[in-house]
Amino acid sequence: SGDRYDFLMPHLPEGGKILDIACGSGRGSSLMAGKASLVVGCDYLEPYTAKARERFPENARLKFVTGDGQQFLWEGGEYFDAVVSLHTLEHVPDDRAMMRSLAANLRPGGMLFMEVPLLARRPMGVPINPFHLREYTIQEARDLVLGAGLEIVRGFGCCRGFVGPLEAARDAVQIQAMKRA
Repeated sequence: SGDRYDFLMPHLPEGGKILDIACGSGRGSSLMAGKASLVVGCDYLEPYTAKARERFPENARLKFVTGDGQQFLWEGGEYFDAVVSLHTLEHVPDDRAMMRSLAANLRPGGMLFMEVPLLARRPMGVPINPFHLREYTIQEARDLVLGAGLEIVRGFGCCRGFVGPLEAARDAVQIQAMKRA
């Protein structure tokens, strides 16, 4: 949602190149383009990228492409200063492949901004949202990021639209991680 992107804005690099995976309608990509030198909004479904282009015309700072985040690589990789993946990994068949792909698109020292839903304690470890292939514990989210070779810089907990300390997480967890040089 837009609120998630609004929260990220102060953390994003000024004038950087940003990849927004699963950009959907393009609102977040457009918002970030106000701060970045380039935002590439990518979505798996062409109707979404077409709608994003319709709502937010492309320009020198904003592009929309259709691609599969599990294997997406822009211009040979290691290109972006930041990669944003908000509530995406729970939808893809291979979240580890996608995390490796996201890391491969980051330049050394670049930052990943990832948010995933937390697995509720009930009903017995089954995702509540029928569109989710999985939901995560905080440790599983951390392990996913670390498994892609990224270094966790900070984490936040999300609860009913508010973002705070990781320990306060009820709905989702956001992890900000850096690609080692």
